[in-house]
Amino acid sequence: MIDINKIRNNVEQIACSTGEFLKEQQAQLHQSDIELKGTRNFVTHIDTEAEKMLVKKLGELIPGATFLTEEGTVTYVDGQYTWIIDPLDGTTNYVHGDTPFSVSIA
Repeated sequence: MIDINKIRNNVEQIACSTGEFLKEQQAQLHQSDIELKGTRNFVTHIDTEAEKMLVKKLGELIPGATFLTEEGTVTYVDGQYTWIIDPLDGTTNYVHGDTPFSVSIA
């Protein structure tokens, strides 16, 4: 049985550390780093790096969990638990140097 309070506390720490990574990287973002996924839908290498960080850390928290991810950088597993993550929610704001943007984990 998992301890939901322990999981929540760890997820908050993981989200905050990923948010710090995103803030640091935003200052170094160049126009050439930005790709268009669809109409007004941007993606950067920072999205995928943040997603990989989240998958690694959350995977250590609940081994064998399934991941549904915004950028699709992982393969799906038929786990008992499922993480749903958007590593950079608000990419349009992010690429324009604006806030808000966030790390979304469910």
